[in-house]
Amino acid sequence: EYRRKAGIDVPAEQEHASEIEEAIQIAQLAMQRGVYATAVSSLEKVTKWCSTNSKVGSKVFLELAMAYEATGRTQEAYQVYKTLTTCRMEDVKHNAKRLLYGLEAM
Repeated sequence: EYRRKAGIDVPAEQEHASEIEEAIQIAQLAMQRGVYATAVSSLEKVTKWCSTNSKVGSKVFLELAMAYEATGRTQEAYQVYKTLTTCRMEDVKHNAKRLLYGLEAM
C-alpha cells in the first residue's frame, strides 16, 4: 500500500507496460537518429500512466526531458529535471541533477 501511495508501484504502469516499453524504445531510437520531435511525441503519449517515482516512470520522464532539451524546449526540460531531482530512483535522481546542472550552466 505504501509503495502504491508513494508512486513506486503504479497500477497504470503495469496495465500499460507494453505501450510504455515500446514508447521508450521508439524514443531512444529516435534520439540516436536525431529525430527528437518523434522521441518527444512518443514519450508524451505514455506519461499519463507514469509516476516520476517509479523505476519505469522515472526513466520515461528522464528520456522525455532529454528529448525536450534536444528540441530546444529547455523550459520544459528544466521542469522535468527539477521534478526528477526529488524522485526515489537514485540513478535517475543523480542523472537529473547532472543534466539540470548542465542546463543551468548554459
